[in-house]
Amino acid sequence: MGQMPRRTVLLLAALVLLACIVPGAEAALTLVKVKRWIEYASVCCCTFASFACTILVFWFLTNKSSDEENDPWADFDPDDNSTDNATDAADTGARLLSAAFYALTSLGEAIDEKLH
Repeated sequence: MGQMPRRTVLLLAALVLLACIVPGAEAALTLVKVKRWIEYASVCCCTFASFACTILVFWFLTNKSSDEENDPWADFDPDDNSTDNATDAADTGARLLSAAFYALTSLGEAIDEKLH
């Protein structure tokens, strides 16, 4: 099915607008009916898109390959109890929080001095 020419689309849009404006055409086509059909079309498109995304996600989850060669946990050693990285991250986070707290309290004190 080919695309409609731009002229045809504009003509149809003009006819719909004209049918909504012309007195006596209320029974055939009204702005309320046009609004409802636009809402119905929007709901249908959004529902279809959500179902398509759901199917895509389920397909991805069910067809995930379980190759032994590409196992991301192959190098994991459960007996290794090194916590150096976790400790370093905690120390860095604590230092950053301490610096931020100091900056905020000194800013608050400076504002209080200027106000009083």
